[in-house]
Amino acid sequence: MKTWIWADTHLGHLNIIKYCNRPFKDIYEMNDTMLKNWKKIVKPVDTIIHLGDVSSGIDKDTLGGIIRSMPGKKLLIMGNHDFGHSIKWWEDVGFDRVYDYPIIYKKWFMLSHTPLFINQQVPYANIHGHIHQNKMEGKGYINVSVEQTNYMPICLEDIIAQCNINPNMYTNDKSDVDDNDSMVGDDK
Repeated sequence: MKTWIWADTHLGHLNIIKYCNRPFKDIYEMNDTMLKNWKKIVKPVDTIIHLGDVSSGIDKDTLGGIIRSMPGKKLLIMGNHDFGHSIKWWEDVGFDRVYDYPIIYKKWFMLSHTPLFINQQVPYANIHGHIHQNKMEGKGYINVSVEQTNYMPICLEDIIAQCNINPNMYTNDKSDVDDNDSMVGDDK
């Protein structure tokens, strides 16, 4: 079982081809390419996380037929183009779990649609979409918009393995508070 991730498919969104200079002649070729990639890569036992902006201009029944026919357990972290519909609507079209906020994955990875603020003092990495062909400055940002992933889901564990985050350097066995409710190292 693997976990796959991507963002910003914008299925059915004609103008996204122009806006983001996608290499497709029309939405049919774009949709077909991404859906074939999904079917080729993701197995039924896998999980796929979509970081938002699933579609535009596709009715609920049609989109539901598409999403329900795709392999894997499907999680959605809603993007700005997804908020026109409720969490229940997205569950009805075939997502097994839907979040309308960012989530923390494996303690150190913030999964979101839009990039979140992080700095060098924060031990997290932000795996996000939203900015399509652009990239955020800084080593803690990983953009998984389809323009960055060759229009296919990518393995989340492979992304994590390439990050410079060492979770062990941020954990220890000591509690920050001792049995007397004073701060560790407090001389009182």
